[in-house]
Amino acid sequence: MFFGLFEGKAAKAWREETIRTINDASYRFDIKKKKSISKNVLQRILRLLEEIENLSARDKKEIMFQRIDEIAKERRQNINNLQFDNPKWVEVAMTESFFNMYSGHFGKKLAQEAVMVIYWCRTNLSEKEIDKLVKNSSLPKDKIFGDKL
Repeated sequence: MFFGLFEGKAAKAWREETIRTINDASYRFDIKKKKSISKNVLQRILRLLEEIENLSARDKKEIMFQRIDEIAKERRQNINNLQFDNPKWVEVAMTESFFNMYSGHFGKKLAQEAVMVIYWCRTNLSEKEIDKLVKNSSLPKDKIFGDKL
């Protein structure tokens, strides 16, 4: 009757965690580190998008969950006393957030909101740097960023 009006706790938690990570990274790091994090996160996202391009929904889902497991393990391996001050941990955490949100497992609304990670990365890179990343991928720019970014 009212399906889709409410989202689960997990979706809300991923959104809140992603926003917190983005906000922390925005004020904790200087421009150089933010550029580095942004570039690495976008490269990881592009690799995933290339990997799932033109696959069936079942195959996409399988690959997404494999990549989510891998990135979650990597994030746990990078936990140390610095955590939010550790650029590597932040990079992996943002990538993990994007993968989980984009997977669709937590709902279509959250999947669409995954672009917040891409948007943060774009705000820290020049158009020339973004074009270079896109050129090194097999995907067209509008396929990666859509017409909203």
